[in-house]
Amino acid sequence: MKLKNIFFILAFVALFIIGCNSNPEEVIVGQWQLSDITLDPQPKDISNEDYKAYIDELISNTSIEFKNDFSYVQFSNGNQTKGTWTILAEGAQIQQTDETSGSKVIMNIDNLSTSDLVLASKDGDIVTKMIFIKK
Repeated sequence: MKLKNIFFILAFVALFIIGCNSNPEEVIVGQWQLSDITLDPQPKDISNEDYKAYIDELISNTSIEFKNDFSYVQFSNGNQTKGTWTILAEGAQIQQTDETSGSKVIMNIDNLSTSDLVLASKDGDIVTKMIFIKK
């Protein structure tokens, strides 16, 4: 019985170490499709129907590819944006720098796994949360 308990403890420790050593710069590389987005609070100058239509359009037309060379290509509603990306704050944030304008956007990484990515940002009083799934 003790041997069985020791085995489970060792297996748990091994899984914990593997999970902790996941490099966000490796996990994030790949193509991601937007699957959900929320703005909180919902903008007051838009009707519920228009807001839902806008969100649905974003979901169906937004994807991003993070590449190994720390470049990215983002597609959203027929527009393409290119630039570079960097993981900050020990994996807690990502910074994207637009190659055309040089503007930088920093977003919190609320969750990152091999299958999903949750990014959050705040602009004034509006908190945006985007959920991506890996293609």
